[in-house]
Amino acid sequence: MGWFIYDSNNPKHYVITAEKNEDVHTAKYIRYTTTDDGVFIEGCDKKGGEVFRKPLQARSEDVWPNLINNGLIRDDQLHSLVPTSRLRDMVDCHIHAMKDPGLTADVARFRTQTALQEELKEHLRNNHDDLLTTTHRVTAKIEATRKRVAL
Repeated sequence: MGWFIYDSNNPKHYVITAEKNEDVHTAKYIRYTTTDDGVFIEGCDKKGGEVFRKPLQARSEDVWPNLINNGLIRDDQLHSLVPTSRLRDMVDCHIHAMKDPGLTADVARFRTQTALQEELKEHLRNNHDDLLTTTHRVTAKIEATRKRVAL
């Protein structure tokens, strides 16, 4: 996505501040970028000027629910946002319809972190099982060695 002029009246535009000679102000131009590190908003004042960057995150909006409440999806329960949710397609459709890049980025970030957490839990379970097996083997060998020494 390319650069566009920041419009404070457009709810889809997120504010990013720029700094010039100790003057902090709203950047004149913004764009959204995606990298391996996540989704970011970038801002600058002119072509070729210094680019300011921060992670893109959903704004708190008290006037709109985060998701359309049709009885199936509740915006106060995160289980509908997890990567394995059976409501994922419906949630994605609603989020896309809201056209809020910050919300889209936060949901993608949430899903990535949730999936990583599940992978880590599985890894810890496997590690725990391996540790128990090793502990039993070591204990059995120590016991067998004690019996041989005692004879």
